[in-house]
Amino acid sequence: MIPRFAIINENTLEAVGLKTMLDTIVPMVDVSVYPSFEEFMADNQQLSEQQPFGQQVAGQHPLGKQQQPPAGQHPFGQQPAGQADSQQPAIHFFHYFVSPRILLANSQFFISHQRQTIVLTAKDMASPSLGSYLTLDTSKTEHNLVKALLALHQRGHANPNGSGFRHPSLKEWDSMTNNIPISKREAEVLALVARGFINKEIADRLCISLATVISHRKNICEKLNLHSVSALTIYAVTHGLVGLEEI
Repeated sequence: MIPRFAIINENTLEAVGLKTMLDTIVPMVDVSVYPSFEEFMADNQQLSEQQPFGQQVAGQHPLGKQQQPPAGQHPFGQQPAGQADSQQPAIHFFHYFVSPRILLANSQFFISHQRQTIVLTAKDMASPSLGSYLTLDTSKTEHNLVKALLALHQRGHANPNGSGFRHPSLKEWDSMTNNIPISKREAEVLALVARGFINKEIADRLCISLATVISHRKNICEKLNLHSVSALTIYAVTHGLVGLEEI
């Protein structure tokens, strides 16, 4: 099974728009949309009857190549809590994208899933009522939304004091992704693509022909099974080919 994101938002147009962008940016993730918290819980109660309670989802890491990382692998940060409670769905989601109104009306659930919860806001600023929840400005362009998601990914791997931290469950994934399945030249091309250079500029920088650049890009997309600039950018940043500040 592939990882799952849940969008719980009473604003249908905003929810569908975010799902469309996530489907493009992280195509290896199953994104489910719910117009209310009640429908979210009802849907997962039905799934609970088909899967043992507390079983975690195994599958593709949404920011990398389509491989099978360890069960319960978390795409942006802390692994979902494995402890069951009366409100926790048996099918764990890696992230809950939730509107402020639904968050506040169902605070008990989201407090217990705070590390996986991302609050959808109209402005990229903190609100006292949102406490320490991560927020995402849904008015961003696709490029800026990619940067925002990557920033959330980096924050998910950081300690409160800002020092680097890798959750133990990510170690096996790291060992797999250290061996990037593209050549050194293809990695150079991918890094420049992520930095926003067009084919002609890449050819000039690497002193190769335009046709060679196009061939490299075709091979990169086939090897990684990623076919949008946004997805390639996420891969390049999360695999250390380019820094977040460079895109």
